[in-house]
Amino acid sequence: MKDLDNFTIAVVGLGLMGGSLAMALKQNGIGRRVIGADTNRHAVTRALELGVIDDARDDVSVADVIVLAMPVRGIIAWLNQHGSQLSAECIVVDLGSTKREVVSAMERVNAQCIGGHPMCGKETAGIEAADANLFRGAKFVLTPTARTSHETLQLVRQLVTRIGAEVISMDADAHDRAVAAVSHLPYLLSVNLVNTVATLHDANALALTSSGYASMTRLAASDTRMMSDIIATNRADIVQLLDGYQTELTRLRDAIAACDEAQWGAMLRSAEQLKRNT
Repeated sequence: MKDLDNFTIAVVGLGLMGGSLAMALKQNGIGRRVIGADTNRHAVTRALELGVIDDARDDVSVADVIVLAMPVRGIIAWLNQHGSQLSAECIVVDLGSTKREVVSAMERVNAQCIGGHPMCGKETAGIEAADANLFRGAKFVLTPTARTSHETLQLVRQLVTRIGAEVISMDADAHDRAVAAVSHLPYLLSVNLVNTVATLHDANALALTSSGYASMTRLAASDTRMMSDIIATNRADIVQLLDGYQTELTRLRDAIAACDEAQWGAMLRSAEQLKRNT
């Protein structure tokens, strides 16, 4: 197997995720050289100042491994624009939050491509929020394409393991269905709660917010460009989950309206037990 530590690794997109990955690569001595690229020149300048990358260049085709760390539609656009310029030996992996459309774009590229999604993050964005330990202990999903070689899969697994993450392999469809439930739906519920409370125009409600409201609405502060890309590339699964949630919410609403404590109590206890057992 090729030696990962002799590779030049390029990180395209030096925000929270890309910046954190570059930091983790440097901190763990992974790769011979780490180069970075970003359309945001400030991010590039800060990455150089912080020592997150060894060099900056717009053309990253010289790299042995290219990591795409932009919002999902940016990843797809990059693959469509630059994929034909890559060598067949180049390895491309992404950090996008949905995988179906990314993997589809990857399968049109001649390089060795594999989809990736680290299950971690923060509500704050940008290179200033980057953290070398962001991936430590996190699950990191890999979604191989039809043309991903065994050697490529093993090299990317090695990279993920060395930054402290746990590898989980699954296909793109299974991934997108799962994250629609446990990641995308919670974000949308958080957004809707913030907007619902705002319509009350009740200063007392805002004055009395505490840990419960803070926990429920934390995700609403997430980067909207990133989340819009997620929604746009996983609409069918998200809509299906929203329909299911709306059905359950209506059941709960109707039980409360009818003063049916047995019904709402059963729903509360079911959720309590399910949560305690997970």
